[in-house]
Amino acid sequence: MKGFSLLETLVAVGILIGAVLGPLALASSSINAASLAKHQIIAANLAAEAMEAVRNKRDSNIFQGSDWLSGLTSCLEPGSCFLDMSQTSPYDYDIGSCAPDCPALKRNPANGLFNVGTGEETGFVRKITMVLLTSGEVKVRVEISWKEKNSTPSFVLETYLLRWH
Repeated sequence: MKGFSLLETLVAVGILIGAVLGPLALASSSINAASLAKHQIIAANLAAEAMEAVRNKRDSNIFQGSDWLSGLTSCLEPGSCFLDMSQTSPYDYDIGSCAPDCPALKRNPANGLFNVGTGEETGFVRKITMVLLTSGEVKVRVEISWKEKNSTPSFVLETYLLRWH
């Protein structure tokens, strides 16, 4: 008998499909993992930036002789606040109230800064909350959330700040 039977042909086609689809599924999974890793790195940096801004605000208040939480009271629970970076200087920022929902961050293509006013939508949301533990200590929590294909992952950074003067 010459040629292949129908059964042999179907088995050969099945093996070829498996050989092609396996690497494609792996490549798709790798692309999704790379995207998630990229977003996690951005989220970690956005959280660190917010934490440093809160520390800077506390320190500036103390050096100026103001109440150490001046300008941060909107962040105290049950409220929350957002950080809006200036479009002209990375050292100039505003902290505003955003309870219950904080605005989505945009990225200015001219200078690369994330802010809430100008630029392209990024899908990232930055939320700062503070819990007053004692008259001289607060717990600061920065949460960055974003949208992936079928989920909304988040990155959380927490620390404790003291009134050190």
